[in-house]
Amino acid sequence: MKKLLFTSLVAVVASSAFATVYTGTGGSFTDGGNLSFTAPGISVFNVNVLADISSVNSVTFRGLTHTFVGDLTFVLSNGLGSSTILNRTGATSPTSFGTANDFNGDYTFAVGGAVINSVVTGGVINPGTYEPSTNALPGYSATNYSALAGAGSAGSWTLTVTDWSNGDLGSFSSFDVDVTDAVPEPATMVILGGAALAAAARRRKK
Repeated sequence: MKKLLFTSLVAVVASSAFATVYTGTGGSFTDGGNLSFTAPGISVFNVNVLADISSVNSVTFRGLTHTFVGDLTFVLSNGLGSSTILNRTGATSPTSFGTANDFNGDYTFAVGGAVINSVVTGGVINPGTYEPSTNALPGYSATNYSALAGAGSAGSWTLTVTDWSNGDLGSFSSFDVDVTDAVPEPATMVILGGAALAAAARRRKK
């Protein structure tokens, strides 16, 4: 019975993975310096991730506004790597203007979301869930957040917002990084399982 109980406890710990949302403070974007894409405005925002993660599920921008989406590049990075979330949507060359659509609301970027490059008719892009992507200048390439996950991913993460052209301003109030925490290493799971078994044995003796 003890052996079966111990195995069961280890299995429970081994399968445990928890979703956590980390929130970073937003602010205004630094506007680009000209219309030639040679003096971009760069804004940096941070969020502290407290534990190693196994995956990033989504990134959500709260109260995101900007009057020319094609100006913007969003890149999220940590000590392991970086992932492009948005990159000058609709631009066909390094010196061309992208889509004139606007942001105005809450926008989530998650694998499997809608293709934001397909929204090129002007006006406000509907708040919702979109696929993270790098506009390949020209073209479209879906991306994911795999470069940010793994051992050593805990710590300060950086969101870099680049505004490549001037005349259009933007900001957001905050951003949420939804992650799945890393499962403990096998040695840790055995220790946790053993501790739980010992606690159960003490309860039976009372």
